[in-house]
Amino acid sequence: MPFVVIAKVLLQELWLKKLGWDDEVTDDILQRWLSWTKELALITDHAIQRRYFDFTAKVASTSLQGVSNANEVAYGAVIYLRRVFQDGTISTAFVKRPE
Repeated sequence: MPFVVIAKVLLQELWLKKLGWDDEVTDDILQRWLSWTKELALITDHAIQRRYFDFTAKVASTSLQGVSNANEVAYGAVIYLRRVFQDGTISTAFVKRPE
């Protein structure tokens, strides 16, 4: 499950349990929250490339790739720009996610 969705699902579960701000959470939710916060430190070096065009590179083909997924608790979709260069390397760049 994508990183942000985990936090949203945890919040959903809290709302469904009708817990107030000062109410204690279950051990299960607490452990999942602590696990999520540990993973938060791992994404600090993550960067999303937003440069779509390199006019010095020789591009063999360009396409838009759409990906979506859903389950009982969440859904998601994203569009990437995929380029294959004449030297055989492939580059993808995040274009858009639904609002």
